[in-house]
Order: sequence, then structure tokens, then C-alpha cells
Amino acid sequence: LADPAAFLTETVDRGATLAVCTGGSQGAWAISRTEGRCQVGAVAVAQVVDTNGAGDAFVAGLLAARLDGRPLAECLSWASATGALCVQSVELVSPRISRETVRDLAKRCVTTRSG
Repeated sequence: LADPAAFLTETVDRGATLAVCTGGSQGAWAISRTEGRCQVGAVAVAQVVDTNGAGDAFVAGLLAARLDGRPLAECLSWASATGALCVQSVELVSPRISRETVRDLAKRCVTTRSG
């Protein structure tokens, strides 16, 4: 997308409660009707092995954190961490994935929030 922020704003304005856009190595953006705007940087990885499944992994991390009741910024960090684990593996699901691994990796994300 040329302008993720405009797309996300329009999506929420049309009734969505949460809109998320990924940008690969550029990170991800989200707008929540109740939590405002948030941006997270991608978790840096030493080597990208395969990007297959990274989007699905991102969504799985986001949903797992959301279902745990975590705030939006933390949800995006978990999503970024889960995607980073995925791209470092030839498997669609990283053999290293666990709640603890994702939580620890998510702490490396830089997040920006705005009302």
C-alpha cells in the first residue's frame, strides 16, 4: 500500500474495530477504535530463510496476544516476533515457537503509539 495509515483509518471509519497492515521488514501498523494508532518495527533477524507462512504466523501471534487480553502495542510486538521466527525456518511453523520464545523476542520490538 502506498499509504497504510490512510487505508487503516478508512477501514476503521467504515466500522472495523481493528485494522492491521504489515510491511515486512518495515514493521506493521494498526488502528484500533478503542486503543488508537500503533506502529511496531520488524524484529531483526540474522538471515531470512523463507517468507512462506510469515503473514499467517503474524496473524497467529496477533490473535494469541489479543485473546490473552494484551494491549494493542504488545499484540503487534507478538505478531512481529512470530513472523520473525517463521522467516528463519524452512518450515511453515518454526520449531522454536513457544509462548516464551515469542514473548522474549517481542521485547525487542520498538513500538510507537498515538491516540
